Amino acid sequence: MNRIVQRNGAAPAWVEIQVELESASQNFREVIRKAWIRRAVRMVSASNPPELLRSFTLTDVKNMRDREWEDRERSYHEAALRELNSLIRKYNTLAPFVARRPYYMLKVELERMYEDCVEDILKGLIEASERGPIRDFGGTTASAGAGTGTSPRNAGDDVDSRVGVGGDSEGVSNWLRHIVEWMGRIISRWRSR
Repeated sequence: MNRIVQRNGAAPAWVEIQVELESASQNFREVIRKAWIRRAVRMVSASNPPELLRSFTLTDVKNMRDREWEDRERSYHEAALRELNSLIRKYNTLAPFVARRPYYMLKVELERMYEDCVEDILKGLIEASERGPIRDFGGTTASAGAGTGTSPRNAGDDVDSRVGVGGDSEGVSNWLRHIVEWMGRIISRWRSR
């Protein structure tokens, strides 16, 4: 009977939910991983001169934590984990006892993410040290990659936040142009509702 079901491409409902669960958990882990790598590289490169970025070791990066980032992202993390755990609950009601899964916990997922990101953060720090200091639109120098991610252009996006690279007036005009474009997109979305 199992061979007939397999040949026809049919699968029990719990197997289909398992595929959905794997995809959702992988997406969640990838999103928080990328966000932490971006935040850690920006945080370290903003507070250290480029020549010191290469001196960070695996242990330094592995022990790095940012409670501010965790607090700010907590609502997203908890909402995503609620969805994942809801999917696990659905899966566990249909799956055989031996195939059931435990629920995801925020603390465990964050620790796993901190462990998995170490090498990528080190690579990001090396890249930031190679770019060297850059000029911001106020005329001062800052470490490469020192953007905070709070401007409308790069909120949540993985983009280069160095607005003053081409000189002070060019940096300000580019920054203003991006603000105007961003506002235009928001207004058009609002009007389309």
